[in-house]
Formats: sequence, structure tokens, C-alpha cells
Amino acid sequence: MRDQTPDVVMPEIARTVFRTVYGSGAPRIGMLRAIFLELSSLSPDSEDAARDLLATTLGSVGAYVMTQMAAGRLRPMHPLMALQSFIGPIFFNLLTRRLAERLLGLDLDGEEAVVILAENWLRAMRPDKEGDADG
Repeated sequence: MRDQTPDVVMPEIARTVFRTVYGSGAPRIGMLRAIFLELSSLSPDSEDAARDLLATTLGSVGAYVMTQMAAGRLRPMHPLMALQSFIGPIFFNLLTRRLAERLLGLDLDGEEAVVILAENWLRAMRPDKEGDADG
């Protein structure tokens, strides 16, 4: 999808992440938590896996984001910060989804929710218009 605009690509990435975690019928939240905790601890056993994950993520989505920044379609910033601001809300939604459904009565389709988050990211990443004093 490299030839597509961020308005098309980023919501599709969000949908893919959602489908990976929730699409099989049995949510893989435990796996997501375990991966997140293991990688964030950066133990010797997980360092190689973390390095591979970062290389894969930065090598594909990061390269795409950097290309879109260079083309003026996304606000320029460090690509890691751009990816963290995209992934963070989606992961938080995935991790807290069941809790929000049960305790807070969240009644929003999961794919719709992550697309809303991706669209929020796109709004935040929209470059400032030149000459626009309000940004």
C-alpha cells in the first residue's frame, strides 16, 4: 500500500492490528500483554526479539511514514515518536477494551474504535498550513 495516502494506509493498519488481536474469535490480549511486558523489560532473552520487532516496524511502517513526511503529507517529526503516538492509543484500546465494555458500557465496534483512533492520529499529524497563524 506504499502508493496509497496516509488516510487510506493508517486506518488499514489499525484494522489489521485489531483483527490480529480480536479476529480469531478468542482475543489474544494475554499474548499482547506478555509481548509488551517482555519487550519492555529488555531482558537479555528478549533483546534480540525487540531488535527484530523494531527493525521490522521501522523498516516498513516507519519508512512509509518518513516518506509521507518528506512528501509533506504528514507533520515532520522523529518517526519513532510518530509511530508511538499511533500505536499507543490503539494498544491501550485493545488492552482495556473488555474492561470498558463490561464496566463502562462501551458499545462501539472494535474496528470502528481503532479507525477513530487512527483518524485522530491523522488529524494530529496533518502538516500546518503555511501562513495559518492558528496552525
